[in-house]
Formats: sequence, structure tokens, C-alpha cells
Amino acid sequence: MTLTVTTEAEEPIELPALYSIIDWYSEAGELVSLHNDQIIRPNQQPVNWTEIVVQETVTAQNFLVVLNGADRQPENSISLEIKNYLGETCSAVFSPEISPFSLHRLQLAVLFPNILDFSQSKPITVRGTFISFNVFIRPYVVTETNYLAAYHAGDRYSWKNLPAISYKFMGQGEVNPMLVVHQEELTTVVNLLNTHSTLEQDFWVDANLYDTNGTLVASQQRWQLARRNELCQVEIVDLLPDNTAHFVGHLALRFSHDKHPEYPSRLQALMEYRTPNSTARVMAWSDTWNWQERVRVGPVLKYVAYYRVWWQSPFISYISLTNCGIDYDYDSTAAYRLRLENGNGDFLVYEGTIPPQGTMYKATWELFPTIAEFLGDRPVALMVVETTADLASMQLTCHQTSGVYAAEHFLPTKTLHNDELHSPCGS
Repeated sequence: MTLTVTTEAEEPIELPALYSIIDWYSEAGELVSLHNDQIIRPNQQPVNWTEIVVQETVTAQNFLVVLNGADRQPENSISLEIKNYLGETCSAVFSPEISPFSLHRLQLAVLFPNILDFSQSKPITVRGTFISFNVFIRPYVVTETNYLAAYHAGDRYSWKNLPAISYKFMGQGEVNPMLVVHQEELTTVVNLLNTHSTLEQDFWVDANLYDTNGTLVASQQRWQLARRNELCQVEIVDLLPDNTAHFVGHLALRFSHDKHPEYPSRLQALMEYRTPNSTARVMAWSDTWNWQERVRVGPVLKYVAYYRVWWQSPFISYISLTNCGIDYDYDSTAAYRLRLENGNGDFLVYEGTIPPQGTMYKATWELFPTIAEFLGDRPVALMVVETTADLASMQLTCHQTSGVYAAEHFLPTKTLHNDELHSPCGS
């Protein structure tokens, strides 16, 4: 969590999240990777939860985990709504009082006793409102099946809509670049959502698929329709050339050019990385990737992001860096520097370049062949990415005993430029 600083003469100040990282794992094969972005903030403010997709079945049960802060939250402070593939909705209220520093497990099958019939075992969306005192909380979405899976929910923002003139000025609005992996035991599924902004309408989405070299392998205009407050789920194999058995690259999503007077400012995609017995989910928004550098005046910024990595059996982490540009003709090669920290102030360095629209995807031991000697009996280390380009950075970690994957985007740090703090795109 963050802290709220107060003085006798000032109102409470909200500070940004500290982004602590936690892994849940077991020798049997569970593996979940999460970060904490809760914030202590003054007064009572509602948090509108969104970007939650679950699939309830006889063998898979879902629940929301709420971790409260120092203040007591009143009864009936959490309301939830689920929506099925037919557009039908069902509502419930979590009625208990929430004590300070307590943990609550909101099991959907308890709050919605008819959830199996309601969902027909198909994916459903969940949204909710938490009227909370002095804390910003987004729940963890946890699935219990053969193996545990979890990710954190989103909250609904009130971003301004993007006028058509701005959309055209940027070429085709913002772009959402996300890692795609398709191989024998791991594939990618895209969940398109449309829950932010104030535009109560549907929007078509264009898709471009690039391999690790930045070669365009598939392009579809009006690929899928992002329906307002609905779920659009599609497997990446639908975009791949026929008989593609192994693919790594990235998917770039943009709102289609349909002559709307306004567009949503963010294109939402909840990515799923599926194996036969697990699903790891990561949420991503569109942004102005590598566009600000064209108009920024002054020294070049160095962007920094970080996450933990595993290297020792039975765990192995894979690092993904994508050099995506908002422009279709983006042609800049990106240099990057990876720093592997051991916690004692020592580090190893790996430097490389990524071609335009290309992706670097490598295991930790491929990047740092001497990692065993460097870390010794430490199974985990901190990976820091430094670059002057806006790189989309992610990690996938595999539990080699079970084949279960965990996934999470890197966490940004801020860079001081012209007396202002700047974050990488996508943060």
C-alpha cells in the first residue's frame, strides 16, 4: 500500500501505489503472480470494478478476494453484477461489515446460487461497486480448479472521449500491443472489453499480428466488435496462418476507422495465456506507444520498469519486450538494457536491440547464462528494464512440474523530465 501524509495545515495527500509483488506457489504445481496497487486515500469514494472475466463450471469455482485497509467498511458496501453470453444480468450484495485489515473471500457461487445455469459454463463478466472509506481497493479474481489461478480486477475510469480529429491526428487513435504465444502446450486468447468512457455504443477493432522480427503476418480490419459492456472472446489461432504450430510475437489492436465523432480513449484487452490445465490473465490498455518522443522537447527520457523473475527448477521465467509504434510505418529500432539484481547491490547486465514492431522473448537463463553462479541458492531475482523507447514489457513464468503459467506486466517507475514525472506507456 501507499501512505497518506497529513500536516496540521494541509489536507491528506494521496500517494501512488508502491506495487509490491507476491507469488503463490506449491511443489504440487500451483503458481500465481500478483502485484498490489491498493492506495490509501482520504474520504469515502466508490470504486467501480470492471475487466473481470470468469468461467464457472462444475470443476472451476471463482471468487473475489478483498483485502481491507485500516478503516472499517460498512455493511452492504459491495454490490456485484454478472452478465452472461445472452446479455442477461444478475445482481447481488455482499452484506457483512468489513473489519480493519481483514480478508474477505466473495465466492460467486454463494452470492449467485444459480450461476451454473445462468452461465451455461460459458465465460461471463463481473462488475461491481465498492463504496470504501480511505482506501482504493481492486479485488483479486481467483479461480480454484485443478490448479490455482488469479489476477487483479480493473476499475472503471472516467477518461475523456477521444475526438475524431485527435483519433485521425494519431493515425488511428491509440494502439494496444500484447504478447502472443502459440505452441504445443500454451496458446493465447483475447477478451475485448468496452466498459470505460461515456460512449454507450459498440466499436469495431482492427488487428495486426507481428512476429518476433516485426514482420506483419496477419492483418484484419474490423476484426472483432467490442460491444458496450459485453464480452468478445476470440482465440489467437483464428488470426494465425494455417498449420502454424509455433508462434511468438505481438498483437496490435486499434479502433477501426468508422467515422465516429468520438472514440473511447482506451482500447481494453484482457489477455489469456492458456494451457490444458491453467489460464493466466493480464489486462492491458491502449496508449500512444513511441509517439510522444516525436514531439517531446529536451533530453531523451530513460524509461524504467521492473518485475521479479525465477530461474531455478521447477520455475522458469520468460521475458517479453515489444517495440511497438502507434504509427503503421513505425521504423525505429529500440535499444534496451536488462539489469538482473540479486538483492545485495550486485547485478548482471544484458543489452540488446529490437526491430520495429519486433518482440524479444527469452528465458532468464538465455539472457544470463551465468545466472546460477551469480545467484547461487537464490531462486528469484529482480529484473529491471531500462530503455529510451516505450517498450511493452511482460513476464511469463512456467511451473515445470505442472505446466501451469503465471503472467504479469512489468511495473513502471517514473522518470523526472522538465520538473514533471513521466511513466512508460501502458502504466
